[in-house]
Amino acid sequence: QIPFKKHIPMTEEAKTELPAPQTFAVLAVRVEKIGEKRVAFNSRSITADVPIIVTNIQRVDPPSRCVFSGFCCISTLFCCDCVCCCPVEVDYFEADTMTMEEFALAISEKKEVTDVMLFIHGYTLQPSDVLSLQGGCQDIQAPYLPNTLVVPVIWSSVMMRKQFETTRIVGWMVDRSRAATEAKHIAMFFSQARSECKRSKIVSDVFQSGKFHLYAHSMGTYVFFRMAEALPEEDLTEGFKFGLVVVKQANAPPDWFDAESDNFKNSGSKVAHMGKRLLITYAKEDTRLNQLENIKAATKIYGHNNLGAVGPGDTKHIPTLKAVDAAALMPGLENYHCFHKNEAFVKLIKENIDEVRGRTTEKV
Repeated sequence: QIPFKKHIPMTEEAKTELPAPQTFAVLAVRVEKIGEKRVAFNSRSITADVPIIVTNIQRVDPPSRCVFSGFCCISTLFCCDCVCCCPVEVDYFEADTMTMEEFALAISEKKEVTDVMLFIHGYTLQPSDVLSLQGGCQDIQAPYLPNTLVVPVIWSSVMMRKQFETTRIVGWMVDRSRAATEAKHIAMFFSQARSECKRSKIVSDVFQSGKFHLYAHSMGTYVFFRMAEALPEEDLTEGFKFGLVVVKQANAPPDWFDAESDNFKNSGSKVAHMGKRLLITYAKEDTRLNQLENIKAATKIYGHNNLGAVGPGDTKHIPTLKAVDAAALMPGLENYHCFHKNEAFVKLIKENIDEVRGRTTEKV
């Protein structure tokens, strides 16, 4: 489990969960510097210009709040991100920063690790949800041990009061705006990685080895959509390439990979060249995505339909793309939005990783 500096009470549900593996490293999109190599991060961290790789993660007590805590009229609905007046308790983390060279060296020294998976989480999730050593749905590390190391990409998703459905709607709208901003910062990280690959043999040997994969889920796919949009062309032609790129139950435009759409020209065409294979899952039974169709304010601002509900359509122009109907792969599921640990899905991911790495004979 993530070590505690000070005791923070856990929920009864959390107490009953079995311990999970320690998260080795995180790509934190925004952090607050508190020492030479020490940073703090949570949903309100706002000072970093470029995402930072962090390790030795510890959960700590959050900063003290003012006497008006809990009385903010805005935050009765959702977290207004004001540290002094938000009534929602937020887990706070500290960690040590790593340079790309230090990270690459650490990966190369983990002899059992053959693959690294960057995981971009969905909406209204906090670092504690994403690191989730208490059994949350975002803890995807366990099924891929010991050979695949999962490195979460933590972006500043808004904190919600889960008991109010109206606040989930507000949170979705706020996170769509945040995702667009965070995506630009993540794009800067990949630009920085391209430069580091040219400068450092250690970095290039690891980052350009083909062992890196990308897995985006739900609102995380919108972060990815906007990140690709922001990537300069030279980062695609001269940068490192992912092995497998997974776009899972995408809360992203349905025409992302439509050859005639602006979204394909500005983003989808770049995504198609970012990895050796692009794997997209979708399901019309995905109730989480379908419920957004009933949110008039949200659809008016962000448009109708989601790629994860309707699928990518005709993709003959992208020979590396594989679209999978999640309902056909996993019939009878209650939840077609969060199925990270489903045995059939994990097997699908592992098989595709092995195929793009040349470890098995590709099926015709």
